[in-house]
Amino acid sequence: MKKVFLLWVILISISMSFLSCRMSEERQREIILQAWTKADEGDFRAAIDILENNIRRVDRGYEFYFSRGHFIEQQNFPMFVSLALEDFHRAYRFEPDSFSINDAIAFGYFVMGEYERAISFWERAYELFPFESEAPSPYGRLAEVYLRVGRLEEALALNTRAIESEGEAWHYFQRGMILSAITGNVNDLIEYYKIAHEMLPDNLWLKRDFSLQLIRMGYIELAYELYTEWLVGHEDFLDWFLADMGYIHMLKGNWDRSIDLLRRSMQIRNTSVLTLQYLSFYYFFTGNYNEAFGYESRSRLMLKPSGMAFGVRTIEEFKENYRNNWQFQKLLQRVVSTNSK
Repeated sequence: MKKVFLLWVILISISMSFLSCRMSEERQREIILQAWTKADEGDFRAAIDILENNIRRVDRGYEFYFSRGHFIEQQNFPMFVSLALEDFHRAYRFEPDSFSINDAIAFGYFVMGEYERAISFWERAYELFPFESEAPSPYGRLAEVYLRVGRLEEALALNTRAIESEGEAWHYFQRGMILSAITGNVNDLIEYYKIAHEMLPDNLWLKRDFSLQLIRMGYIELAYELYTEWLVGHEDFLDWFLADMGYIHMLKGNWDRSIDLLRRSMQIRNTSVLTLQYLSFYYFFTGNYNEAFGYESRSRLMLKPSGMAFGVRTIEEFKENYRNNWQFQKLLQRVVSTNSK
């Protein structure tokens, strides 16, 4: 009996000693603040090191995993999005009713193209959003994912709220995308793009998205003219623009010019998911299926580096993987139409 009592005393003493060694919340906040300061300077690797080297596993909670997930995501975006999601889900287990963590998880799934999962977390984030705060509302983000899955009326309603509450340039452009998707009228897109462009006249990414929407609606020549104008002076570093131009040339049937632009894009950044996908399109439609399957697998590996990217082996598998990719479907229609003629 004395031995059992003595054992309990020892266990309690060890437990009390262990608890006394736990890091204080104040000290943990200081470390997390140091990490965010380093992240604000753009050094995300150093920010991660500050967290991991100073906060033990036993002390890691919501703030640790939320912060580290953010740093991982920004360290190599979008390649590390799936790795960041692992930390965001760890943080979620501590505070499932946090607006910020639901928003972060939704964004991760949105980037990876898993729109239904993104919707479930963004709808929850919408319920949790402190509307009395000055933080950006989730209206525009939820409207964007509704647009992607074809829930157009819901997208329009949320977009209206986004314009009323914040009225940013991207909200007006988003309105043009939604209305043109509903009506099929390109003038709706142009009208609201002009409003957005007046607010952000030098924003190349707004111009890029406008051109992509023109392509989606079948105005390929107009998009080509705009790209040709906007690319002047930017060819050496805007790899996405070069990749998009390569895609446009595929739509125009200029396959040699297309591969030249895509290779130039790869020379600038060989980890671009977009460029890898376009290259898989190019090789697929020029009959080099092994190359097409290889680039398709590499593009998925960029988004999910922590998992296995099993390569496709057949033409049908390849088509299925891009079933919801409008750029592939637009190109497929174009090639089929040309071949039928």
